Amino acid sequence: MISQRIKIRKMGNSHGILIPQEILKSMQWEAGQFVDLILELNALVLATPVPTLNDLVNSVPKKMKIKEVSTGRPVGKEKVD
Repeated sequence: MISQRIKIRKMGNSHGILIPQEILKSMQWEAGQFVDLILELNALVLATPVPTLNDLVNSVPKKMKIKEVSTGRPVGKEKVD
């Protein structure tokens, strides 16, 4: 566990904190990357975002994507909406 006390700084019309390099490396975060900011009881938590289904689909290379394939008309008791 890494624990440090850091100072809240004025940044334009907002406030912010600087994340120490040691923590960035430990979390494998880089400048420009998005993180989730969560307020839990009396703690502020920064977390690596869980990718959405849309994020995962968009990360598939175009050459790996396939088009919808028809398998013919329904037979038997398939329900088609």
